[in-house]
Amino acid sequence: DELWARLGLKEKKAIPMFQKYTDPDAVIEPWTDEGERWLNNPDSGREPLRARWHQLVGILRMLQRAFQGDAVLLMDGVGIGKTFQVIGFIACLAWFRSHFEVHKKFPGSFG
Repeated sequence: DELWARLGLKEKKAIPMFQKYTDPDAVIEPWTDEGERWLNNPDSGREPLRARWHQLVGILRMLQRAFQGDAVLLMDGVGIGKTFQVIGFIACLAWFRSHFEVHKKFPGSFG
């Protein structure tokens, strides 16, 4: 909850602009009409798309470093976690911009 709050996302607990569900078997292509129908069907076997704790920490740290004007180097073991974090970072930056345009301040701990 603290990480979500620091990102300004305590209520939603989701990365902005990310789809809500995913295919745990990675068979469905979510960008097709068929894939979209599958993801919108509660009986399809879909699972919520959730960031793991370490991914949220990574997104938060990348945002902190970006706001400080520092470089970011993201490294860990093999997998798609880094990709998720980088796309989450970019999505948060885009959401921060739109939030700032409306509220004249950044969300969460960045306000």
